[in-house]
Amino acid sequence: MDFWLPPKPAIIRPASNDLSRDWRREPKKASFLPGWYPAGVAGKRPIFNLLSAGDDVGNTSGYEFFDLPFGVAAVDRLLIAALGGGSASSVTSVSATIGGVAATVHAQAHNTGNTRNGHAAVVSALVPAGTSGSLAVTWNGGMLDMAYALYSATGLISTTPTDTATASGSSPTMNIDRANQGFIIAAGSAQGASSNTWPSPMVTDIDSNTDGTWESMAHTPVTIGAVTNFNAGPSNDGGSPSRYAAASWA
Repeated sequence: MDFWLPPKPAIIRPASNDLSRDWRREPKKASFLPGWYPAGVAGKRPIFNLLSAGDDVGNTSGYEFFDLPFGVAAVDRLLIAALGGGSASSVTSVSATIGGVAATVHAQAHNTGNTRNGHAAVVSALVPAGTSGSLAVTWNGGMLDMAYALYSATGLISTTPTDTATASGSSPTMNIDRANQGFIIAAGSAQGASSNTWPSPMVTDIDSNTDGTWESMAHTPVTIGAVTNFNAGPSNDGGSPSRYAAASWA
C-alpha cells in the first residue's frame, strides 16, 4: 500500500550570501551602538553644557540677546536659561522665548517696594532645530539691568524639572533635590552685595555687578547619586531684597 506524504514546508530566511549562518538562533541586535543609549533612558547620564552667558545694563523691561550658540541640534534638546536682574520698580513676573519658542517658567522670585529689588528665574524651552538663535526676556516692569546664562541638555528622562526652589534675603537657604545623574541650575540677584559665592560643587557661570545689583548664575555638574535637600543658596553680603531661583533635571 502506498502512503501519501505532504511536501516539506519551505523555509524562508533573510536574504544573505552566507548560507552557513543559522538565522533562527542568532540574537537580535540592539538598534543602537554599544555604549550609546537612546534619549531619556533612566540611569543614563544626560549631556549638559553651558552655552553662553552675558548681561545688559539697559534700563528697560525687554531684553534680547542675539546670535547665541545653541549647540548641536537634537530632537530632545532642551535649552535652559537662568535669569537675574535688578529693578527700582514693582516687577512681579517674567516671560521669555528661546529661539522663538515660548519658554516655560519653572521657578521665579521677585522683590518689590525698594530702591533696588532683586529678581531671579529659571526657564526652558524644547528647541530641536538650529545651532544658534536669540534669547528674548520680558519683565512686567522696568529693569535697571539683567544677566543670563544659557544651557543645553539632551538625553533627559523628562523636560520637566525634578525639583524647583526659590529663596530670598542675604545668604538664604534654598533646598533643592537633585536626582541621580542630574544637575541643578540656579539664578540670583543680590542687592547691594559686593560678593556672591555659590556652595560647592556649584560652578559660577557669570557674575555681573552693575547698578548696585549683583546678578549671578551657576550650575552643578551632572553627578552620580541622588541628593536630597541640597542647599543651593549662595553666601553674600547683600540685603533682604535679594532673590534666588533654582531648578534641577535628570
